[in-house]
Amino acid sequence: MTIPANVANNLNKPFELCYLIKIEFSGLTLSITDAPFEIDHDGLTYIPSDLLVSVGDIKNSSETKVNTTNLAFSSVDQTIVALMLANNQIGRDVYIYQVYFYEDNLRQSGTYVEEVSIGEISGFTNASERDSSLISLSISSLYADWERKAGRVTSNSSQQLYYPNDLGMEWANAVQSDLKWGGK
Repeated sequence: MTIPANVANNLNKPFELCYLIKIEFSGLTLSITDAPFEIDHDGLTYIPSDLLVSVGDIKNSSETKVNTTNLAFSSVDQTIVALMLANNQIGRDVYIYQVYFYEDNLRQSGTYVEEVSIGEISGFTNASERDSSLISLSISSLYADWERKAGRVTSNSSQQLYYPNDLGMEWANAVQSDLKWGGK
């Protein structure tokens, strides 16, 4: 990784740190920041939002393994809760960036944006207590399903679960090779 010259020259100055969060929900891209002002990055405007409560520890590793972090959002405002419950949002892409602002250069060019995590939503919890209400999204690295077998597997019992009167898969276990559908 090469650090840009303008950043290297400012390493000894005090700086502020904020996050940019981009979540590609079904039918909507949410781009928010915990900075107190809008930030334009990579063609998107990240809107300041009090919905973002915290970003969990982001762990990077040179090993091929699943890393998980959490994003906590306030669920007092039902926006994130509604998005998570309206459609199946599991597997949606999430990008997390850190932005470094130097005290003498807030909101101007010369800031440094670093991508710190790319993953997908692997689950969520919604918890309310007397004085707070949070929805926490679990974000897993893109290696989360790298061992998943490609394709679709259907058995007689899985078919019966949804179509109790359909016997079309009754002898599916007798097929000894993969069936190719469509194409040539």
